[in-house]
Amino acid sequence: MYFDNHKNFAQARINPDLFWEYDLNRFDFLKEISVVVQRVIERGASDDFYAMFNLYGVEGVIETIKKIPSFSQRDMEFINNVLCIPYYDLAAYQNMTKYPHQWPHQGVPIRL
Repeated sequence: MYFDNHKNFAQARINPDLFWEYDLNRFDFLKEISVVVQRVIERGASDDFYAMFNLYGVEGVIETIKKIPSFSQRDMEFINNVLCIPYYDLAAYQNMTKYPHQWPHQGVPIRL
């Protein structure tokens, strides 16, 4: 996995701007793991990823990613290629194949 060296970045912090619609004085990063993980996957920079892995651990992040019901095709490509999680392990991928009419770009190759 690309972020295996996350422990070398203990000073990394998640950018609070990723959570613009939340009151961060009341936001519980431990309880809202799904929100944090999805937001970092969708919009995060390297420091956000390092901080996320340091906060939740690799297994915690991977298990959360697998349960999130919706990711863009681009994000699923990232998850598969960078985080080495197979597509078929993702609830988002299973939902995409179950309801293909909701995914207008299905089958279109993504260029990263």
